Amino acid sequence: MPVTFKDNYLRPGSPKLCMPGENPGGNFRPTHGVQYPVDDVCKNMVEVIARKGWDIPGIDVTFDTHGDEESPLMQVRTISGGELGNKWRLWFCRPEFTNGRWNITTGISQINTPKQELSVFEDGSGPSLELYAGKDWAKDEDRFLTGSKVNSKLNKEPKWYLKYTGQGSNMVHDNDLGREYEPEKGVIASFKGALREDSREYTSIPKSRIFGNAKSFLEKVVAEIDAAHPDHEQGPKTRLQELSKIDIVPVPENTPTLIVTEKYSRGDNNILVAGNGWRLAGWGVRNDPENPFPERAHDGFSYGFAQEPYKSNIGLIGEDPRSSDTRIMRVQLNLANDIFVVDEKLYETTREAFSKVAEAEKRDRFTDAEVNEMTAAMARTMVSLSEYGGNYEKPIYLIGRPLKADEAHDVTEQVRQPNPDDRWNPHLNFEQVLAL
Repeated sequence: MPVTFKDNYLRPGSPKLCMPGENPGGNFRPTHGVQYPVDDVCKNMVEVIARKGWDIPGIDVTFDTHGDEESPLMQVRTISGGELGNKWRLWFCRPEFTNGRWNITTGISQINTPKQELSVFEDGSGPSLELYAGKDWAKDEDRFLTGSKVNSKLNKEPKWYLKYTGQGSNMVHDNDLGREYEPEKGVIASFKGALREDSREYTSIPKSRIFGNAKSFLEKVVAEIDAAHPDHEQGPKTRLQELSKIDIVPVPENTPTLIVTEKYSRGDNNILVAGNGWRLAGWGVRNDPENPFPERAHDGFSYGFAQEPYKSNIGLIGEDPRSSDTRIMRVQLNLANDIFVVDEKLYETTREAFSKVAEAEKRDRFTDAEVNEMTAAMARTMVSLSEYGGNYEKPIYLIGRPLKADEAHDVTEQVRQPNPDDRWNPHLNFEQVLAL
């Protein structure tokens, strides 16, 4: 579907649409962050797509909803499109307005155009740039568009990008203390003319050229969208309300009662489970286009378990129930919306396989690629609760929305019993917890 909504929950208040460069009012004030030459064209992109009714063939738009429960805020998070070999993507995550508690992150923060990724920051640091330096763009395009570009040389990956950072009026190559590849020596030392195919081997490129290329590319895209589609008769806000209506997804009958460990600091008013804790798969976990996991796996969740222990054996997700900053919740879901399930067993079997490889190679630790693949293997099992067949050996329930008292019950005080040394001991029998 061209238009998708993240964190769009059943709330008392209707979300207020925040557009780039527009103060949402109330007690919000400008952040007075640094402005960039690409800001206006990205703002224009959102405005044109809004006039066309958001739901445009060939254009994917994602929205985020956040803010107070009674007065939620909605904004465009990503826009992407383009044909194979010429794909592009905009990511809006730069703060433009704040009220001290919530930031309105409607400013452009990352622009992906063919073979180029440009990132800008509100504090004026950077900008940063990645240029494609691989040998098979058709194979690497999707990975370059959305994948992580970190420590490629350190991780012994083939060279498929080069990193640059802003220094004065230029973008200068940065090998990140030897963890990234260098441009080929003797090819081209500095940028002089138009950006050509061999630009991947430049050591220095003028910022004006990089921003100019991105701006020109997006201006052409915006003009094409504007010319190809009529304005929608409903208007942007009315159309968005129609598109964002939530269909209630019932909970399958076999869904068990869950135990969720949650940080106190993530609670808000009458929200007991926040639904936005640890990411299942961090951004450093590569999503292989040939064997992908759902992009939603990169999001943060609260984690529910239908058997002991109260947290994953992985040790990477879920909160430690022994911590005094942790609340222990008994959860009985009423809706299946934004609830997913993964099988932790895939993490364990992948880890066991890599353990044998490490032992054969006489290594005492895993490589970064191996650690990431353990998580990716588990993430590939991610399915919605409504699709889950109950067949996972070690299911972990991913809660991607806030839970209130109608679905979550705080059993922290009943579970914890102080020991003589005044330390918490939350290890009650699981059946006892469910009976509270």
